Amino acid sequence: MTLDEILRDTYIYQHDVAEGREEERQARLQDLQDILTSIIQARFPSLVKTAKTQIDQIKDVATLSNIIARVGSARTVKEARQALMNWKQVPQHD
Repeated sequence: MTLDEILRDTYIYQHDVAEGREEERQARLQDLQDILTSIIQARFPSLVKTAKTQIDQIKDVATLSNIIARVGSARTVKEARQALMNWKQVPQHD
C-alpha cells in the first residue's frame, strides 16, 4: 500500500476533499446565480426584484440550471415569471 493510498483513507483527507467539493459547488451556484441575474436584467428588467428574491432561495445547481434554460427561452415576461416562481414544482432529473 502506497502512502497516497494510506492518506486517502484518513478522515482529514476525506474532510478536505468534501470541503473542496462544497466550495466548488458554491462557486458554481454563484456563477449560475450571476448568469440568471444577467439574463433577467437584459431581457426582463421588470422582474429583477422578483428574480433576486427567488434566486436567493435556490441552493441547488441543477434547479438553477433548469431555471436559466426556462427563462432564457421565455418569449414573454409572463413565461419568465412562471419559470422564476414555479421552480419548486418542477421535477428534477439527476
